[in-house]
Formats: sequence, structure tokens, C-alpha cells
Amino acid sequence: MNKDDMKEDENRESPLTSRLPPLGDGEIERAERESNLEWASGLMTYYAAGSVHQASDLGITFQVVSSSTVRCINVFDDEFCLQLLAMVKHTFECAGFEVQVDPYTVVRPLQLKPADSPAFFDNVETGPSAPAVSLTSRDGGQPGMEVA
Repeated sequence: MNKDDMKEDENRESPLTSRLPPLGDGEIERAERESNLEWASGLMTYYAAGSVHQASDLGITFQVVSSSTVRCINVFDDEFCLQLLAMVKHTFECAGFEVQVDPYTVVRPLQLKPADSPAFFDNVETGPSAPAVSLTSRDGGQPGMEVA
């Protein structure tokens, strides 16, 4: 077994929450912004239990479990995506919601789209669609929501 295989096995075995990076002061401040708390509350109000919200720009997919609980069902195995998950988790918790990560989250490998991929591959999510610098909308206005 080579070094990469051992790291992959270790990542599969360890709880995901132990892999989430600690948040710095700036990240905590951003996660606690009123607009982000409203985003979390809006998502929980909009979706019924069992609904899935794919945050493609974050590389994370959530499932609403109940009016007070959201579950991360997958995240890309990428340092940036894991940091965003830590921030979003903090946002939901600050908004008063329970966030379930372990043992529910599937950590997916981050893959680049092959140059010779078939046309149907264009609709397959292989990684975050765009880098996210904030949990709010890019124009600084009200955050948008995707509808599944």
C-alpha cells in the first residue's frame, strides 16, 4: 500500500468532524454575519424534511432532517470545501439549528472533468462550480437559494 492509499484509508476511517479545520476570527465573523444566519434560517424554512439542497459553489450537499436539524450528506475531499463546511456548520449552529455530520457525510473525491468526457458528463458534479469567498451572494445582496 503506498502513502496516498494509506492517507485515503485514514480519511475514510476518521470522523469527518475531526478533519474540519478550526475557524479563525475572520471566518467566525463571516459565518456569523446576519445575512448568513438569514440564509441558514431561510434554507430551513424553505425546505421540507427529506429535501436536499446542493450548494454546488461550496462543494457541499445538505439534507433537511426536520425543522431544527440539517445533515451534511456529502462534501468534496478538498481542504477548501472542508473549510467551507466548518463555516457553514458554525452558521447553522449560530442560527439555532443542529448540524449532523458524522456518520452521515460521504466524502467524495474531487475530480477534474476529463477533456474527452461524453456530453452527459457536463451535468455531473465533479467539484465546486466556482470558488466561494463568502456564504452570501457575490453582489453582497440577499443570498440566493437553489431549488432542488
